[in-house]
Amino acid sequence: MPSTRKHQFFPMPRRSAFTLIELLSAITIIAVLTTMVTFFTVSYVSYAQQNADKQTLTVLNDALTRYKCEGGNINALTAGAPIGHVIAAMQTAITWGGSGGYGHQVLQTGKTYPSSLIWSGGQGSNYVFYKYNSYDGYASGTVPKPAVEPYGDGIGYMANGGAVTYNHINLATSTGYWAWKSPTGVITGPLPAATANQTIPVGNSSVTFWSCANNSVTPSGNITSFACMYSSLTSIDVSGLTALTYLSVYYNSLTSLVVGNPLLTSLDCRVNNSLTSIDISKATGLTSLLCTGVAVTSIDVSHNTALQSCSVQGNFSTIDLSHNPALTSFSCTWNTTALTSLDVTYNPALTTLNCWGNHLTSLDVSHNPLLTTLGCYYNNLGPIYLGGNTPTSFSYTPQQNGYTPSLQ
Repeated sequence: MPSTRKHQFFPMPRRSAFTLIELLSAITIIAVLTTMVTFFTVSYVSYAQQNADKQTLTVLNDALTRYKCEGGNINALTAGAPIGHVIAAMQTAITWGGSGGYGHQVLQTGKTYPSSLIWSGGQGSNYVFYKYNSYDGYASGTVPKPAVEPYGDGIGYMANGGAVTYNHINLATSTGYWAWKSPTGVITGPLPAATANQTIPVGNSSVTFWSCANNSVTPSGNITSFACMYSSLTSIDVSGLTALTYLSVYYNSLTSLVVGNPLLTSLDCRVNNSLTSIDISKATGLTSLLCTGVAVTSIDVSHNTALQSCSVQGNFSTIDLSHNPALTSFSCTWNTTALTSLDVTYNPALTTLNCWGNHLTSLDVSHNPLLTTLGCYYNNLGPIYLGGNTPTSFSYTPQQNGYTPSLQ
């Protein structure tokens, strides 16, 4: 007899969405994949950039070798020579073989090689470019370091021709001692670094110097502070002093100065009457700059965004402070050429501004609410825009044009 039992079927419930666990699992997988893709992409980009920089460094050094061998001015390849000048010389036609010889240039014009991305070392025939942007040829071993000093980490170099004593040498080292070497290879040291106003005798046309232990002249440790003043210095190279935080070359005979130490916070290059070129683009940690009594007409401080105190005086015709928001004190006085304008709009932290003895025709300090000291007399000022803020110390007369500025 057929069964009359009725079978009841229960349909499976429909799933209308993912569970929380499934969602979290999917998100985790996506995050891992994204991280992996980002990592490999960044690594590839970094690798590609380093390869490109390596090729650029190779091109520069190949051109430099030809420059040395085919009639270039090797004497211009000096420690401290502005890299921009060297690149310009390599992009300028030279004559190989004397008058009437083969004229050529070793580096293509129209291609820009920013000096802020290039590092060099050595002097004369030993001069090399060792780093371009992200690629360090010294560290990678593709650019050999010259076997003679003043080359290598921890070694400094200076020259004055040997006619006068190296005076007022004051330095600090991590070991407490230092040594120096004459052009003939005689080493003097170890010397206590703490002794004030040390000297190096007449007759040493150039010297190298370094930090050492108290019982050995072998380079060790780091020079962290160095000053050599009243010494008729014609050249100085501190690129090997990677831990240097303070440098003073006050009252010397430098014609150019390149300082690229990233840890350097204070530079004093005052009273170098023949100084026409200064490059501090790689000294990105610089907070204090004293550059008065020089023949420089302009200076690039756009890379020195940490700059807090700056004093310039000489032949300055222009200075751009738009990249220095931390600047609190600025002085640009008695510039013999026509400094006719000064923009401090981008310096809201400014408390002291001295700009007297120039050719300014107007001055706007309305964007400097913290300004307490303003000296702007002996210019050609018409209006001075104060923006409702009158500095505690404020000197604005007399003016060169005989007028009394209007305060607005």
